[in-house]
Amino acid sequence: MQEPRSAKKPGCGVTWPIWPPFCESEERGMWRVGPSSLRFRLIILVLSALLPALGLMFYCAAGHRQIARADVRQDTQMLARMAEADHRGLVEGARQLLMTLGHLPEVRQLDSEACSRLFAKLMEHSPADANIVVTDAQGLAFASAAPRPERRYMSELLCNNFLN
Repeated sequence: MQEPRSAKKPGCGVTWPIWPPFCESEERGMWRVGPSSLRFRLIILVLSALLPALGLMFYCAAGHRQIARADVRQDTQMLARMAEADHRGLVEGARQLLMTLGHLPEVRQLDSEACSRLFAKLMEHSPADANIVVTDAQGLAFASAAPRPERRYMSELLCNNFLN
């Protein structure tokens, strides 16, 4: 067996033995790791202990990802249903308002000034509505809560069947 060599600690005159004794190639940073060395066996032992844990970790992460995807899908569907119900409620409310306005005598008699006053009062109580406009069959607006829209805009709506 080789005797331990000595080395001087940088900055002082004290020497200490270098153990374990290194061969020439190990001093240059090239450690020999062969299948029969202790270092190789320890590396294999550590890897064999870590690989199952890493596999279990990746397996659990994949399961959590699937659960998270299902939760996101369910939340998205719930939000879509809520938005649909909210939209249906708004459309139904607008339809009922228009049906009610269609039965008022001011609208049936096509009284422009009375309809505009009535619509302005209604708009004070429902700020969510942009405007209430009554048009004739040709698209001419004869009453409006706000300033009357342009004829061209109303005729485009009629042409595209948005008001039918």
